[in-house]
Amino acid sequence: MQKRAQITIFIAMGAALLLGLLFFVYMRSTAEETSQTQLESPKDILPIRTFVDSCVEQSLSDGIEYVAMQGGYYESPNLSISFGLAKIPYYYSYENFNTVPKLSSVEAQLANFVDFVLPKCTNDFKAFTEIGFTVTSQPPVSTITISKGHVMADVQYPLQIKKAGVSYDLQSFSASKESVLNDMYNYSAQMVKKIEENPDYVPISYIMDMAYNNHFFSEVIYLDNGTVVFSIIRNTTLPSLYSFAVKYSWNNRQDSLPHIGDLPELNATVGYQFRYQINFSPNDSKLSAYTGLFNISSSGVIDFMPVYANKGLHSIVIRAEKNGRSTAKMLRLRIVSENLPPILKRIPNQIINAGQKLTYQLYAIDPDNDTIFYSLQSNVENLSVNLLTGSFEHTFNTKGIFNVTAIVVDINGAAIKQLFKVIVK
Repeated sequence: MQKRAQITIFIAMGAALLLGLLFFVYMRSTAEETSQTQLESPKDILPIRTFVDSCVEQSLSDGIEYVAMQGGYYESPNLSISFGLAKIPYYYSYENFNTVPKLSSVEAQLANFVDFVLPKCTNDFKAFTEIGFTVTSQPPVSTITISKGHVMADVQYPLQIKKAGVSYDLQSFSASKESVLNDMYNYSAQMVKKIEENPDYVPISYIMDMAYNNHFFSEVIYLDNGTVVFSIIRNTTLPSLYSFAVKYSWNNRQDSLPHIGDLPELNATVGYQFRYQINFSPNDSKLSAYTGLFNISSSGVIDFMPVYANKGLHSIVIRAEKNGRSTAKMLRLRIVSENLPPILKRIPNQIINAGQKLTYQLYAIDPDNDTIFYSLQSNVENLSVNLLTGSFEHTFNTKGIFNVTAIVVDINGAAIKQLFKVIVK
């Protein structure tokens, strides 16, 4: 339960991270028969398919990072060591020898991650509920394929979508991400094979040569009771970090290691100054962080202001070094922004003659750059709006004054409404 609570935090911003990724697709919103029938064309629910595909992609990206950070595991095995909020698996120990997981096991672990976080990303389809859809879902079942340069997710996620008495079923979704996960897994397995040749030796030269030849950074961190954490680091790739542990037969080699205090999961908000003091000893140790977000002062202070592009959960290795000895802990920093509702331009009352076609364009923007959807509420029969562009047209044949409410909602459910009148002479 603790692990699942941590994962819930990990993907809390998952839906927000999608919004810049959604493709703007064309959808014509029309009046639908009130009898329970099948929708004639998949394009009628294309925004929902696009949204779920994007959620699958975001869940896959988050999963690749999380599973790689934990050495190929979503649910860490018993032979693991706590490292910040992560649990790093032992790939080798002098007691249990080689315990590197099979690649198929890593695929299964990543599938479990996607299955757990995907429904949280879709968030009960609240944004679509605001504009008249009802979406019910069954638990997803994912299949992951890890290959050189890519990770593919195929997801069976049964959805039943209803609106105004018509329904449509969706089931299959997929996503593919460029990724070096396969390479990092293989590099780790090669390091363990080298360690097996001499179980009391840390093959620093071998690892440095491998890192140089394959364009990655490596980190070797000595922890308690003969435990050494090995990390493969590529800051510009997915994943950016792959870690595993080795337990040697050494005893208490950590006596002269620097110490870093506990690092809780931290939250920061876009546009607000963030400051945090890291506790460490001895106080002349040198602190560093593997991130482009901030630098750490010599006294251990993190001080910076996040920008919108920094949104998301960042797993950052904090390292303390003195006299060639180093230790490290993982800092989880979640950067969020306040979800503001869209801004809808004032709609003046429309005056037309009976039999005249009214053509109008709604204009709205979202302060968070979220994808937005348009809807109209009225007792005017067959009055509808393009869900994505906000344009509508309708011929009014009956004289009178008609109240129309325009609704704009972002993908996270924040909405704005505006009432205007159509006066037909």
